[in-house]
Amino acid sequence: MKDCCLEHDKAYWKGGTWRERKKADIELMRCVALKGHPVTAFIMYIGVRIGGLSILPTPFRWGFGHDWPKSKPDEI
Repeated sequence: MKDCCLEHDKAYWKGGTWRERKKADIELMRCVALKGHPVTAFIMYIGVRIGGLSILPTPFRWGFGHDWPKSKPDEI
């Protein structure tokens, strides 16, 4: 599952639009589920959807490779 998380972290570092974030989160869930962990995949999906908001000043938010707060609210 490390490879799933690494790709997801790369997407979160880069950031982007809300559609790109949703796509990254769905891809994480899909990848983990395909590795035989569908329940864990769903729990992870819920966690990243709630905890990864770019409006939060956390080190794991969407777009954490950029300064916080974001200057463009449409990228939330």
